[in-house]
Amino acid sequence: VASDMIHYTPQLNFYHLPGDYASLRETDYLKKMHSDLRDVKVEVLMFRRSNGAKVQNQEFIQFWDDFFKDQGASLERVYSISG
Repeated sequence: VASDMIHYTPQLNFYHLPGDYASLRETDYLKKMHSDLRDVKVEVLMFRRSNGAKVQNQEFIQFWDDFFKDQGASLERVYSISG
């Protein structure tokens, strides 16, 4: 995946820190996002945004790690690139 990983919708907005994945996983929105990613190994090339410094932190990466695990995938590695 090559992305800034900053999801921005009315239902899930990382600019207003959404909290941990466990507290959100039962929301209708995240249930709709559920995918079967069993045995998929994910590597993320994360583009660091200048306005995302407060968002793209360890908790942010943990959210995505938990998200991918819940889908059956494993987040193998996160590479960061400053923009």
